[in-house]
Amino acid sequence: MTSERPTTPNDYDHAVYASNPYRAQQQSTKTLGILSLIGGAASIVFGQLVILPIAAIILGFISRSKEPDAKAFATWGIVLGFLSLFGWIIIALVAAALAAPLFIFSFF
Repeated sequence: MTSERPTTPNDYDHAVYASNPYRAQQQSTKTLGILSLIGGAASIVFGQLVILPIAAIILGFISRSKEPDAKAFATWGIVLGFLSLFGWIIIALVAAALAAPLFIFSFF
């Protein structure tokens, strides 16, 4: 009688995948999406203006193409990365719009 029991780790993996062919599809990674989200959030919290937001944006786009389960993490990482990258422009425009009346009325 031959035994169907696995004897090595590779045989065990093969036996598990043979018994459940969808097991390989059930395991998904969200590493790049989570790193993108963390990078985007950290760039806003710590006031990074160039390197960390660009890394968050790049990781987010890579994650969106390779990790379909991490699409929400990647999207938020991209949004926060762009917000941090171009946030100083938005803040400068809002400050200029709020300060414009003060400059205009100071001449009268």
